[in-house]
Amino acid sequence: MINVKQMFSSKTVFQLISYGLLLVGLVADIVFIAADYGDTTFTVGCFVCALVGSVLGLSDFFRSFDGIALWLASLLYLAAFAFHMSATLPSLSDLWNGVNFIGGNQYLATAFAVIFGVIAIALVVFNFFRSEKKAPPEA
Repeated sequence: MINVKQMFSSKTVFQLISYGLLLVGLVADIVFIAADYGDTTFTVGCFVCALVGSVLGLSDFFRSFDGIALWLASLLYLAAFAFHMSATLPSLSDLWNGVNFIGGNQYLATAFAVIFGVIAIALVVFNFFRSEKKAPPEA
């Protein structure tokens, strides 16, 4: 049987925040693919990297992989961010220049770029903190 209290008590605050960010990323990834109406600012690579990164990172909550799963999740989110930015920058250049040449939904693309970028950077930063709580010293 899974003991949820024990799983929560063995995780650090930074790990719990990372899991929360991964849940937000999973929801954002589902909204990302639902908002894709054949738009030029959406890529399958971004969707797959964010989906696999979320699932892999959240699997660390249930079974500890010594931080490797969270590192791989952060790398996959960096790849998702890179895929998204490579597809979004031509459309964002239209927004910056005040023209509509390339097309695409620039505002939605910007929102997802911020979401995926913040999650990727936060996961990398949080991975540098200790991954497991130390056992309390015995008296």
